[in-house]
Amino acid sequence: MRKKIDSVKNLLSKVNWKEICESPKWALFHGDFHAENIIFSKKKNFVLLDWRQNFGKDNFQYGDTYYDLAKLNHGFIVNHGVVTKNLFKIKEIKKNHFNFSIHQLSNLMECREFLKDWSKDYDYDFNRIELITALIFLNIAGLHDFPYSKFLFHLGQHKLSDSLKI
Repeated sequence: MRKKIDSVKNLLSKVNWKEICESPKWALFHGDFHAENIIFSKKKNFVLLDWRQNFGKDNFQYGDTYYDLAKLNHGFIVNHGVVTKNLFKIKEIKKNHFNFSIHQLSNLMECREFLKDWSKDYDYDFNRIELITALIFLNIAGLHDFPYSKFLFHLGQHKLSDSLKI
């Protein structure tokens, strides 16, 4: 049985925003880095599609590597092809208590495990990646139609609670 999850408002108040905002790992960034935007070309190299033009209002070249890694992680957890086939569920079991699930592809779960190991090997905090992933789910929820929007919101809420270890 899952523990009671705090409201998103309360969870967001517990995020260490200073750490996230003031200690990025600056690098050339993509901004929408997920599997659907990565192609392996005939020349046997990777090509990245759909680059964002800027990161923040004043920065046009660099962004936070953690954000790109979190976007990649988000795509491993929620695959667009799975969503298109409606292979996710959300059901209210009682007021403000939900059961939800999504079909996850085994190869993407393996990639996610690789990302965890890579993060450790290259001195990235995977919990921070998870926290930003949760924020991404919450942020994009309003961009989608019901019931997918509700699914993303509650997934983000649960992932945020998990990453805050509440």
